Amino acid sequence: MNSEQDSNFSYKGYEEVIEQEITGIRSLMSKIKSSINLSNELRDLYSMQKLDYLRPELDVATRWNSTYYMLKKVVRMQVALRMLAINHNDIQDLMPTTET
Repeated sequence: MNSEQDSNFSYKGYEEVIEQEITGIRSLMSKIKSSINLSNELRDLYSMQKLDYLRPELDVATRWNSTYYMLKKVVRMQVALRMLAINHNDIQDLMPTTET
């Protein structure tokens, strides 16, 4: 295998990891948005921490930059999402596995 093949192989490995993370975040945002209880609990966590509420955001296939905005918002929501995950194993399973 030459160095170009090595770098392509490495890139494909990273590409898969990134896609898995994005898929997990998409599932996390969807789960919260579709659950009144989780949405209310998240809003309460923001209120207790005296933070401005950030509503979960999903990406849209027809908007090329919506995945970027979804990921950017997840970073800003990280503290509240971690607090929410403490009480919900299903949310814990969907949390990003790497530091954002």
